[in-house]
Amino acid sequence: MKAKALLPITAAVVFASCSVSEIMPESPEEKLASAIETAAEKKTESVTLADPDELYGFIPETPASAAYFLENCSDDVRGIYMRLYSGIFNHDTEIKLPSGVIGNEDFSDLLSMTVMTSPWSDAMDSKYSVSIASDETVESLTAAFSGSSEDSKEHYDAVVKRAYEIAEQAVGYDSDYEKLCYIHDTIIFGCQYEPSAPDAHSAYGALIGGKAVCEGYAKAFSLICELSGITALPVSGIAVSPESGSQPHMWNKVLLDGEWYNVDVTWDDPTGSDDPLNIRYDYLLVSDEYISASHTEKKNVFMPEPAAGNSFGSWYYRTGNVITADTDIGQVAARFLNGCFYSGSDRTLRIYCEDSETYERVCDEWFGEGSGSFKSMLTSYASLGESISYSFSNEPRTRVITVTIL
Repeated sequence: MKAKALLPITAAVVFASCSVSEIMPESPEEKLASAIETAAEKKTESVTLADPDELYGFIPETPASAAYFLENCSDDVRGIYMRLYSGIFNHDTEIKLPSGVIGNEDFSDLLSMTVMTSPWSDAMDSKYSVSIASDETVESLTAAFSGSSEDSKEHYDAVVKRAYEIAEQAVGYDSDYEKLCYIHDTIIFGCQYEPSAPDAHSAYGALIGGKAVCEGYAKAFSLICELSGITALPVSGIAVSPESGSQPHMWNKVLLDGEWYNVDVTWDDPTGSDDPLNIRYDYLLVSDEYISASHTEKKNVFMPEPAAGNSFGSWYYRTGNVITADTDIGQVAARFLNGCFYSGSDRTLRIYCEDSETYERVCDEWFGEGSGSFKSMLTSYASLGESISYSFSNEPRTRVITVTIL
């Protein structure tokens, strides 16, 4: 399992590491344009409140995820957000803010929200300073950046072009679920987890450089979802894995068919696997209850995350790869093996056990020494003198079991 580190910022701010005519169907280009228009309609219309004469340089459109979080904020807070967003993008070493609006602790949360919702933010140094007015409110931010503002604009152009290309393919699918699967898989196929990559914390690193940490994965997912007409938000918190222990982490929440779900593209990337195509779906469209076994959200006053309460919308339920207490697990194994050897089906079986007792039963039968074990069943498929190898993995926290015939 990859390490899922975040880069801490002083003063309690963190960067995570981690829509036809009746005669002719819509073309992909028309679908993309329609999806983008639909996404734009969801945005608030009053987030750009700072005086344009005081904001210098190019300003990308406000990300949909930021607009979501800003919807219930005051005009003053939205104005500060725009100053931060434009200033960070343009690498302004000093960003002046109106005093009397926001205290230092809330400012830290607002800065974190600004960075996490911006697909392009990566170059701001982890150390920064703020100037505090006599009323204990923040009146300026002083920061250092790696690279230049020209680099920032070049990266923006490149990553938007690539994200449009992926979104153009995604909107060709019939359902938002299929779009999400395509986006999820495309990011994983094109990106390798690499903490030392120069643009690891941005969508540029994930989509152009091909190397990123969790923040880059999550930002790329948010951006492509936005262009595909799907609402996606960043989530920051702590994740615990046996390999890395407790680490700061970033993932997403996504709105699908009126329900919110968690998506962790990073943790579905098969880092360390001998087969780079062996993508996992353990964290695609899962509930808060499911993900809480390993992930804990970090509270941010400007990022009130929606609850994800649907436990039956995951990839496993949608594909029928769920084992319950009443499932004949011998038939499941036999059907899988017959498909592998006689029908040329997928040689990897991924199943989710609905409860702990079922999980233990499956592990004991499939990986034990009895006649129902894979070891025993595979002997009937082997030719004389031939042996068949297989691998398996099981995760007790998520109750997911994976078997691959090699």
